[in-house]
Formats: sequence, structure tokens, C-alpha cells
Amino acid sequence: MNVRHLVRDWNVERSDRMLALMEWSTQRDALVAAVRTGNVEIVDRNLAHPAIDKFMLKNALEAAAHAGHVEIVDHILAYTAIDKDTLWYVLSTAAHAGHVEIVVRILAVIDGYVLWRLAAKETVKISDRRGHTELASLIRQELRVAEVRVIYASKLDLPRDIVRKIHSKM
Repeated sequence: MNVRHLVRDWNVERSDRMLALMEWSTQRDALVAAVRTGNVEIVDRNLAHPAIDKFMLKNALEAAAHAGHVEIVDHILAYTAIDKDTLWYVLSTAAHAGHVEIVVRILAVIDGYVLWRLAAKETVKISDRRGHTELASLIRQELRVAEVRVIYASKLDLPRDIVRKIHSKM
């Protein structure tokens, strides 16, 4: 069965029936093929299938990072907890492919600071509106420190232009 042709012509309604009939390796291939084509709906259906394991998630996340599909990377990262070794491997894949947005997202997941950053920015806005300038400046300083910590991409021996792009996206 040629999975690439199957996924190209696949629609969401047929997804559940096809997944039930597939063997393990074909399910993995179908998930990776759906990721490579950028079909978010089929990726979501595949992720919901009970036979999807850590190895399949790693392959799918790596394929999405390599292809530069930011939305699919977000869906896979939101689907389940992924171990740090896999995240570091996918991070290097995305970095070597030059996909800055994916590198930033994975670094944020590894650091676990995305929610903190959003809350801190909202707190800065509220503090500024209410006239608490000292508190706002302290939080801004903490945000800068946290962003510098996220840019520890130099440990990955990334090219300088990618590190600059990562910093500019923050």
C-alpha cells in the first residue's frame, strides 16, 4: 500500500475507517505522510488513534519540524507530554533546517516558560495602565532575563544568523 498516495487522496471521514484497518507500521507511515503534506485534520485524527505511541510521535514531530509545519508542531506538542530527549533531537532537526519559529516553540516547551511569559506580559500591561511603573520595569527586566535564558541555542552550535532570528522573534 503506497501511503503517500493514500494520504493525498484521504479525507477526514475515511480516516477513522482506514486507521482501524492499518497495521502498526502503516499507521506510522500514514501519520508521517499526513504531517509532510501539512493536513492538520488528518494529523489530529491520527493522533487520537489508540495505536499511536511515543516512537510514532517522535517520527511525526521530526517530520513536521523538518518540513516547517508550525501548526502541526503545535498540535503534536499539545497532544501529549514528549520526553526531553526527543525534544532536543527535534530541536536540532528544526534548527538545521532553519525553521526559527519551530526552534523557538520547542525551546519554550523545554524551558516551560511560555505560560509564564504570557502572564508576565499581561501583568506588565496592567501595571502600566494602573501607574505601577516600578513593578512594570521589574517584570520587564525578568522577561529580558528569561528570554536570554531561552536563547541558549549556542549550546546547539547554531549558526549566528539563526540565533539572531530566534532573538528577533521573542
